[in-house]
Amino acid sequence: NTWNKILPARAYDNTLFVASCNMTGDNGEGTVFGGGSCIIDERGNILAEDYSGECVVSADLDPKNMDRIRSPGYETMRDLCFIDKVRWELFR
Repeated sequence: NTWNKILPARAYDNTLFVASCNMTGDNGEGTVFGGGSCIIDERGNILAEDYSGECVVSADLDPKNMDRIRSPGYETMRDLCFIDKVRWELFR
């Protein structure tokens, strides 16, 4: 399932919660949607998911950890400036 790869990565990259749902049934134009929903925390962990069709999922969300990660002094990959570390001599 593509969702299980892309959505956790976006949640982690952006330090945010992600709640996502898919259509279910036939759209009348030949496309059939399987349904499904998921909730992902700021670290990319799937908190709740159901891909059985039409469904509702829920999860308890705690913004304290997200606030801690976003606070000054907590360095993550997105905070690093790689351009400062480029070894330009390798590109000649």
